[in-house]
Amino acid sequence: MRTAVILAALAFVSCSVGKGTGHFEGCLHYPACDEDYDETEVACTAENPNYSLSPGFFGAQVLESGALLIQIQKDGYFMGESDGIALFIPDFKNVSRQIDQDGEVAVTVPPREELESLPESKRYEASYYLNETCGGEYASFSGGTGTLRLTSLYRPESENEKIKGDFSLTFEDPRPVEAGEINPHIQLVGDFSFTYERGVPAQHFP
Repeated sequence: MRTAVILAALAFVSCSVGKGTGHFEGCLHYPACDEDYDETEVACTAENPNYSLSPGFFGAQVLESGALLIQIQKDGYFMGESDGIALFIPDFKNVSRQIDQDGEVAVTVPPREELESLPESKRYEASYYLNETCGGEYASFSGGTGTLRLTSLYRPESENEKIKGDFSLTFEDPRPVEAGEINPHIQLVGDFSFTYERGVPAQHFP
């Protein structure tokens, strides 16, 4: 699956790192990771989330396909040791121009099984990883669905270097579970705002 490829690529990609702010929170059900994340035992609501993240690492990479790959995570450690989100923005230059014209672009992140039937310009993707929370078990969800709103997006030929937006996304492990069990999942809302630093490669610390 292409979502798996995107997550794998993040482990090796050299992205430009900027300074920014953000906050994610929501409801995580993943009892195999930690019993605190068992929604059958501990109720979780939007008003009382059981998971939150204040990221400190903000990166973006322009891909040869003309897409922008955004990586936002807790810290600058390797992806396999941190929690964070990856957002794939197709045809990002045109998206940036549309934001300049309309003030924002709000899109649907589709289920992964629908991607191949969509035009390239509509193939937004999202993945979330929980490698710090789950103790380095390389836990990740690909194929997030929901909404993504961008209010500023870097474009090489413009002076705009700000990447800003918010999202409401659901990530679910599609693998079968035992009867009566609930698939691991996370329902997440968040926002982010950071500056794309031209020519500054990502630095991952051991």
